[in-house]
Amino acid sequence: MSIQSENPKVKVTRRVERHGKRRRLRQWWSSLQFPPIFGRFTSWLYDWWFPFSERSRAHYGYGGAKRQNRVAWLWHQLTHLVRRGFVASAFRTAKARWDDWWYPPVTDKSYQHSYHGPVRHHRLARYWRRLKRRAGRSFLSRGYDAVANRFYQWYYPSSNEKPLHPHYAHHRRSRLQLAWSSAKRRMQSSWLGRKYGEMAGKFYDWYFPLTDDSGAARPQHHRISRPAQFLRRNVRRFRRTRMGGKIGWVLDEADNIIFQVRSYLGLFPGAASGAGSGAGRRG
Repeated sequence: MSIQSENPKVKVTRRVERHGKRRRLRQWWSSLQFPPIFGRFTSWLYDWWFPFSERSRAHYGYGGAKRQNRVAWLWHQLTHLVRRGFVASAFRTAKARWDDWWYPPVTDKSYQHSYHGPVRHHRLARYWRRLKRRAGRSFLSRGYDAVANRFYQWYYPSSNEKPLHPHYAHHRRSRLQLAWSSAKRRMQSSWLGRKYGEMAGKFYDWYFPLTDDSGAARPQHHRISRPAQFLRRNVRRFRRTRMGGKIGWVLDEADNIIFQVRSYLGLFPGAASGAGSGAGRRG
C-alpha cells in the first residue's frame, strides 16, 4: 500500500489579493519611463514660470534675489515703462516746478559754507512771517511795547541796593510784594509786634528747652519739645522694668525705623540722639 502525500491548498484571502495587486501595480509603474518624464516636465514648467535673472543668480557666495513669476515680472516691466513714459516724466517735472514755486529757495548767503542749508517754508508761512514783521514795526506795535515797558518798570521797580556780585542782580518784586513786606516790617516794629515777638520767643524757649548731650562723642545742644522729653523719660523708666527688659528690642527697632524715616525725609534732626540712645541700650 503506497501513501501519496499531496500539498494542501492554501486559501488566499481578499486582503492578500489586494496587497498583491498593489505591489504588481507599483512594479509596473516603476518599470515605465513616465515618472522621469513627469519630473523633467515639472522642472521645466517651474523654470519657465519663475525665470532666472541676473539679480536671482548667486555671486561671491551670497544667495541671489528671490525669483519672480512671469506675472510679477510683467508688472515690474510695465511699471518701468510707465515711469519712463512721457506722462510720468511730465508729471514729475510739473511736481518739481510746483515744489520750487510753493517752497521757494532761500537766497541767504550765510548757509553757503554750512553742512545744512536753510529750511524751506511755503508761501503762506512766508507771507505770515512778513505780515508779523510789518505789524511789529508799525506805530501801534511800537506804542504798545513802550506802554508795556513803562508799566513793567512801574509795577516791578528796580532795587537801589547794589548786588554782591556784578553778574547777579537782585530779583525784581512787584509793588504788591513790596507793600506786603513794608506792612510786615511795620507790624513787627510796632509795640504790638514787639510784644508778640517777645512772648513767642519765651514760649519757644519754654516749649523747646535746650538739652546738653554731654555723653555723646561730639557734645551738641539740641532743642527737644516737652512732650518728646516726657515720652523719652517714660520710655527709659519702662526699659528699667522687668517687662521692658524683655521687650526692649521692639522699642529699639521702632526707634531705628523712625530715625531712618526722619533722616530720609529730612525732618526732626533732634531725633538722632533718641535713636542712638535706644540703640546703645540694646545689649
